[in-house]
Amino acid sequence: MQKKSNTFDLCDKTHFGIAKGMGILIVILVHLTNRYLNFPVLSPVAGAMVAIFLICSGYGLSESFKYKNLSNYWGNKFVKIWVPSFIQVSIVALIGMVGLKVWLTNSPLFLYGWYLQVLFYDYALFWIAYKFVKNEKVSLGLLFAISIITFLLLKSQIYAEQLLCFPIGVAFSQLNLKNKVEKFSIIKSLMVLGLLVSVVVGVWLLRNTFNNYIMFNAVWLVIKTTFAIVTIYGIYVFRKIPLLKMFIPFGSMSYALYLLNNYTLKVLEKCEVNIWSVLFALALTFVSAFVYSKICDWIYKQYIVLKKEVKI
Repeated sequence: MQKKSNTFDLCDKTHFGIAKGMGILIVILVHLTNRYLNFPVLSPVAGAMVAIFLICSGYGLSESFKYKNLSNYWGNKFVKIWVPSFIQVSIVALIGMVGLKVWLTNSPLFLYGWYLQVLFYDYALFWIAYKFVKNEKVSLGLLFAISIITFLLLKSQIYAEQLLCFPIGVAFSQLNLKNKVEKFSIIKSLMVLGLLVSVVVGVWLLRNTFNNYIMFNAVWLVIKTTFAIVTIYGIYVFRKIPLLKMFIPFGSMSYALYLLNNYTLKVLEKCEVNIWSVLFALALTFVSAFVYSKICDWIYKQYIVLKKEVKI
């Protein structure tokens, strides 16, 4: 039987497109409310939305590994992730939005921003674990073990709280949990969602009882990672809601939106903040991201053509 047009499969392109679209819109909303509307209440939600991207990246990379192994691993990452970041930060440096020192210390390494630094760590860890260890279950265990050790060594909350997201995405793919979860009845699915939400709420209520930085970071890791899983799985459980697909266009340009929103929203620093200036800043953000996303897609397509011609 043909699948209805208003549904999608767990972890397919449409599902993750919706999750990424919802996630990046909430991140932009948090940036807007924190910096220009003096309403920082939503800040913790942004971290959970970033966790969505890391979980999706881990799952997608593991699925790709099943078919292509580590073939041209770093070449694809370089062109799809770090070239757009390098171009973006170079442009904002040229127009004076960041200083030359920032450009020199970040752009050549393609690691401008904490999210890209975490992503590079995850990609490097995956490559090491699956390049030098042939047993995939051992590789997965190594991925979690090193992530946990890194978590224990890190004092920075913003890095530590994201460290298990990528390995969880890899595990979901490698252990073929998708097939098991898709068989859940609606009642069982709602029970799982309720349990996960209970974990988030329970840990949230206990968040201020820990003074040790490791326990503090662990609390936020559980809150944000679980909230990200709730969001991803909730989208699937309620997949028949037609309005969910409105997030797909934003998901398709989510990386460009991530790269640009901090700079396009700065127009609000030059004018009175009201409904019209906010709408203008958002319009500028979305239009700029759409154009930049198309440019980045073109660059990647040229790379694929070149790779076929010279057999990179």
